Amino acid sequence: VFKQSAHLEAQVVDLGDEIAYMSHDLDDGLRAGMFLVEEILMLPLVARAHKLMTERYGSDMSPEILRARLSSSLMHLLIYDVLFQTEKNLTTHHIATLEDVRNYDGVLVSFSEGLRAEINVLREFLSTHYYYSPRIKEQCEKGQMIIQKLFNYFLKYPEKLPEHFQRFLSDSKNGPGEPLVVVVKDYVAGMTDGFAENIVRTSLEL
Repeated sequence: VFKQSAHLEAQVVDLGDEIAYMSHDLDDGLRAGMFLVEEILMLPLVARAHKLMTERYGSDMSPEILRARLSSSLMHLLIYDVLFQTEKNLTTHHIATLEDVRNYDGVLVSFSEGLRAEINVLREFLSTHYYYSPRIKEQCEKGQMIIQKLFNYFLKYPEKLPEHFQRFLSDSKNGPGEPLVVVVKDYVAGMTDGFAENIVRTSLEL
């Protein structure tokens, strides 16, 4: 039993997720035109990643390659910071055995304080220019509207469900099954964005 903190593997996975999401969100934002490279180069962490990238590959590259290499360089900086800081943490707190990990009251796998501050600046930028931007909010509201219309439509006309989903219904000829609301939920949840939009546009005439 880990009395105080999660085992090291869980802590690594936690930061691994943060690194992956942050890097990919930056790339997605650039790809979608939510912000420009020139804007994110004002951020200390991105500026360092860009410097690392140009030192390795030069500056003559297409926008697509630049995005990929910038994201890769950002991940490189984040991963190596975690490695060095975690090694420092293990040494500082005299962690040598599994028992030491179990009894340590705190997090051992971490970013350095300096890098965490730079990450916070990047997160604030992404929150303002990407996650909560008016353009993203508009798309989220559109998606919610589509899901609501699909859900209400198939609740009202369950016979319009694909045959293999109708077999799951509790009042079907195949015996006890799921309530209609559950079957509709599963059907709508499995739709891709394009498929859902196409149904609303062509089949529902909405």
